[in-house]
Amino acid sequence: MIAAGPVTAWTISAAAFDHFLKHHPIAHRPFAQLLADRLRAADQRSVAASYDTATRVAGALCNLAAAVGETLVAHTTQSELAQLVGASEVSVHRVLRRFAHSGLLETRHGSILIRNEAALSAAAETQGQLHHLT
Repeated sequence: MIAAGPVTAWTISAAAFDHFLKHHPIAHRPFAQLLADRLRAADQRSVAASYDTATRVAGALCNLAAAVGETLVAHTTQSELAQLVGASEVSVHRVLRRFAHSGLLETRHGSILIRNEAALSAAAETQGQLHHLT
């Protein structure tokens, strides 16, 4: 999960969590599923790190995109996107400019509008990286 804005989080001690699991055994399975999902996502990020910047940017935008009316929007800055994909801001800016020139997206202050979701998904699928815009 990636936060697109301010987050408030609470922590509990390991002892309190152990106590909860002991008294609520039904929680074991969803917790195990959560851990498996996080491990799978970490694995995917590790593999994705070997892709070129354009593929990583396209994949990240596909993952971040949300429908706002009839438009798909990724609420992120170029700086945040660069951190997310592990690339320099200059490299991400170059990729976004190329994608915009090709009609895939449009950059706005604090967000990126997806103009051609099929082409952006195709760019994300390069090297076998599959993302879905939904």
